[in-house]
Amino acid sequence: GRDVGFSQPDTFSSSQMLRVLLDTGEHRLLCQNEKPMLLDSVYGVAVSVSASQEDAPHVDKLLAVLGEIGIPRSTSVRTQTSDKSVADVLADSVARFQLGQSELEWTAVAYSSYLPPSRSWVNRFGERFTFDDLADALLQRPEGEGPCYGTHVLYALNYLIRIDEACAVLEPVTVARIRQRLQQASMNLENAQYSTGAWSEDWHVPRGEARSSLPEPPLAAKNI
Repeated sequence: GRDVGFSQPDTFSSSQMLRVLLDTGEHRLLCQNEKPMLLDSVYGVAVSVSASQEDAPHVDKLLAVLGEIGIPRSTSVRTQTSDKSVADVLADSVARFQLGQSELEWTAVAYSSYLPPSRSWVNRFGERFTFDDLADALLQRPEGEGPCYGTHVLYALNYLIRIDEACAVLEPVTVARIRQRLQQASMNLENAQYSTGAWSEDWHVPRGEARSSLPEPPLAAKNI
């Protein structure tokens, strides 16, 4: 949440972290870098995405995190030149949205947090998309592929199910497909888990029997 504190003396509280993420001046002081993460755009506020520590690591991850911890769309956002809001970050994301974009996992979480009860949105080209379209695109992703060995796809699908239970943004057939995918993933995870509780990057491969008696592999999928 936005008011969480930590016992370690050199660790930022959640409110301090939010200021760094949403205020370009605070971000510059911490990172000691002139390159801003929040950028004014014709659609609202764009978020710079790259492997750099000064940027967001994934498409729409900032929005997803803000949505998950309950940050309202009206929350202030400061760029280098203007005072805006989280709603402007969302507007820019929606304007640029494409089903074929490189990452959808965090977009699904972000849109599920901020768009319902609306079931659809329109991008800058006038194309309308629905949560069913988004779920279908995620379901078409091969298991085990994507960031963190595909585990963020499972998280996004589960998040969509949770939001649908509250707001009914998905068609029943889509819900059934998601549940089937998650049930299969659960069975694969159960059989792929090592005795130490870890999984390797091939967690998604179906197995006839569990390998819980085996030692931990050299590389574990830590995000699962």
